[in-house]
Amino acid sequence: MTAEPLSAEGDILTRAHELSDTDDIAEMITIIIARARSARVDREPLAGLADAAEKLADETWTGEAMKHENGRDRYVCDVEMFEAISEAYAQLQIQSADASGELDKAQRAKSRARRAHRLAQIVHAAAVARPVKLKCDGCHAIRRAAIAEAQRKIDEALNREALADDAIEILAKVTEDIDDAMACLLKVPDDYEDHYAEPLRLVREDPKALPKDGDFLTAYGARLAPRRIDRRAAAAIGSALAGAQ
Repeated sequence: MTAEPLSAEGDILTRAHELSDTDDIAEMITIIIARARSARVDREPLAGLADAAEKLADETWTGEAMKHENGRDRYVCDVEMFEAISEAYAQLQIQSADASGELDKAQRAKSRARRAHRLAQIVHAAAVARPVKLKCDGCHAIRRAAIAEAQRKIDEALNREALADDAIEILAKVTEDIDDAMACLLKVPDDYEDHYAEPLRLVREDPKALPKDGDFLTAYGARLAPRRIDRRAAAAIGSALAGAQ
């Protein structure tokens, strides 16, 4: 069996560090919060977004984003907001798939390193047991060289396993954090629906029932969790969406 070069485990660890940087997606989610708050969406329906951002970054600006009630950059309808959330979710799906793939590679690399370690131990034991002659004809030097080479392979295998372990630890955490963040994003449609249940019922029945500058976004954008609706409600939603564009 030919072991992969030592750089293979090092490359996996480097990639693990790259995937652990989820600050860009956390920033994307924080911007969604700021734009939603600027559109006068209440804090409660945005709690899942805040939780998601905090799962992805050690330091976030979600607290400041929650204060952006009068910002200029705002959503004009909740469809636009939920499309932005859906885009963030898609980015997390890609990141999760990449991290899971690298985690599998790291686990396989660790298994290979362990096998190489066991093989090197066997070779080392054989080298130590190698017989030498009382009247040396170079056999002592050959034995020492064999022991040294076997020890070098043991050390290399241990180093490879340590690199793989570091990568596994990083990737396991980032995978868990991303999955938690995705679960938080999926809560937003239900939170939004529950918080604005009565206003949404009114606007679905009559798109003109509430003013455009209400304290929520007058359209139906909860596309992350589609719901069954009757034909009359569907017609009202279609009209609301058309009017918001």
